[in-house]
Amino acid sequence: MSETGSKNTSFLRNCRLFEEMTDKELREVLEMSEIRELRAGEHLADETDFPRGLSVVLSGELLASNRAGEKITDLNKFAKGSVVGAASMFLTDGPFRYSSLIRATRQSKVLVIPERKVMELIAGCPSFALAYCEFLTGRIRFLNAKIGGYTARNAVENLRQYISAECLSSKDGACDANYSELARKLAVSRPTVYRAADELIENGFILKEGKKFRLAK
Repeated sequence: MSETGSKNTSFLRNCRLFEEMTDKELREVLEMSEIRELRAGEHLADETDFPRGLSVVLSGELLASNRAGEKITDLNKFAKGSVVGAASMFLTDGPFRYSSLIRATRQSKVLVIPERKVMELIAGCPSFALAYCEFLTGRIRFLNAKIGGYTARNAVENLRQYISAECLSSKDGACDANYSELARKLAVSRPTVYRAADELIENGFILKEGKKFRLAK
C-alpha cells in the first residue's frame, strides 16, 4: 500500500464508523472510494447534483446550508473526520432533491464512499452497522434540536400576531390567556405557549392581567 493509502487507512480508523474494522476491510473501502479535492466555495452536493453514498472529510471543512428561493440558511459545519451524505442513501426511483447544499469553506479533501459499498458494510460488518446506527441517531437528535429552535421562534411570532389581533378586535382590548386553547389554535404544545408568552412579557410586548393578556402601552 502507498504511503498515502496507509495514511488514509489510519485516518479512517480514527473515525467512529470505521474504528473497529480490520486493515483489509479499510483497504477495500479505499479501493472502492473516490477522493475529491474541493476549492473554497466549491460544492460537494446541491439539490440536484450529489454523490450517492457517504462522504468523509479528510481535510478542510464543509458547510451544509438550506436554500429557500434566494435565501440561504447555514445549518452545520463539518470538520476533519466528519461524515455527511446519509440523506443520499436508499433512494427510490424517480426525481429526488437533496436536502442540503454542501460546499467547502476552504481547500478540502473528501473521501466519497459509494452507496453500494456502504450497503455491503451494513450487511456484512456488524461493527460498522452499529456505528452507522449511532451516527444516524446523532443526526436525528441534531435535526430535532434545530427544528425545536425554529418552532420556538415561530411560536413567539405566531402568538404575538394572534394576541395582537384578538386584543385589537375585542371590546375590552384583552385576550383570554387560556394556554390550552392557545396551544390548540396555534397547533403547538402548552409548554411552547408558556415559553412564547413569557418571552413576549419579558420583551414588554404584552401584559398578563389575571386570566387576560393585554398589549403593553
